[in-house]
Amino acid sequence: FQAEDGIRDSSVTGVQTCALPISKYLDACAAVIASQEVPARSWYDLAHQVTRCAVLAQFGDWEGVIDIARTADPELERRQFRSLRTALLCASARAHARLGDHAKAESRLSLATRVCPRGAVDPQIVLESTTATCLTLRGDATRGAAHFDRALSSARAIGHRLHEHHILREQDACRQGAPSAP
Repeated sequence: FQAEDGIRDSSVTGVQTCALPISKYLDACAAVIASQEVPARSWYDLAHQVTRCAVLAQFGDWEGVIDIARTADPELERRQFRSLRTALLCASARAHARLGDHAKAESRLSLATRVCPRGAVDPQIVLESTTATCLTLRGDATRGAAHFDRALSSARAIGHRLHEHHILREQDACRQGAPSAP
């Protein structure tokens, strides 16, 4: 390769000689790769955002919840992860309701209702509970209580203790007006 490539360096070995013509392109390739967007986030990373929202909600960091939901939503929409998107939209709706922005909470809740997969019980329970939270925080405790009852009945019907626990905590927190986890 030395003679064909025009390389006349006596300190270059045969293996290094083969790499020299390519090396000038490596920097150009690295620059192109660096300028491209990061590959798509994994399903596990996106699902982890639901957990992050729950933790932030536990501490009353509603702005953090909204930020997570906002940044993850375009990817969830594009990849049609409807259950995850429903959960994050519900987290965002609860956060907006806690911050007193009921119009935005209603908007997020309406979108969550449209994207919620039909027949998927878990997202529908979360949606029902979130509806209850938003209604209660907006001042409609009677309708909120009916939605909490439906969410609890659904969670108990499938034996989902975690949902039941979260619904009861959220219901108590709404009655007291204090922040709580989703």
